[in-house]
Amino acid sequence: MRFSDPGEGEAIAVGGVGLTERERRALGEIEAGLRHHRRLDRRLRSLGSPSRRPWRQATFGPRCQAAFMTAASIASICLLIVGVRTGELAILGAFAGVCTATVLSGARLLVISARNALRAP
Repeated sequence: MRFSDPGEGEAIAVGGVGLTERERRALGEIEAGLRHHRRLDRRLRSLGSPSRRPWRQATFGPRCQAAFMTAASIASICLLIVGVRTGELAILGAFAGVCTATVLSGARLLVISARNALRAP
């Protein structure tokens, strides 16, 4: 693929397709208009680039997180009841771990919902 400065009315080869000066100007105007939409511009810019945060690629939606939080809350309550009745340190340790995961998941859901509320017009 070769690029050169075209004269008036000449086409530039872009991927095997030629664009005239008029077409390039029209394309530039369309792109400039789309840049005013910040959210769309950000999404389009990040479409081809890999994520800077690879751990965020495996995130689940809010519904899935809410279901996890509900199940973890129920498991946490069950572990608390069994741990108090038996006095086993392993069960109380499991309760502490599950309870921590539940609280962190709930905090994350609150942050996500607050961000979405602030973005909404």
